Amino acid sequence: MKEDKREDSATPAQTQRLASLGFILASVCHEVSNPLAAVSSMLQILQSRRGVTPEINAIGTVVLLTSLGLLLIAQALLRVRDHVV
Repeated sequence: MKEDKREDSATPAQTQRLASLGFILASVCHEVSNPLAAVSSMLQILQSRRGVTPEINAIGTVVLLTSLGLLLIAQALLRVRDHVV
């Protein structure tokens, strides 16, 4: 019942601002996610090749895990956006 009151009390301007915020958030997440996915894919390909030194493999693992963490953050932000908007 509280949710209904909160939704009813939102003004059209507030609704428009939330919709705009959701659109911006989705755009930013999209622009961040695509390059990170490409980096992750390239690192996995690089690590699967023969002759990669253990040092390079270790660096690649760190970068891969970091990029995957950022992808998870972007996905979480989209879930928040879906819940708010």
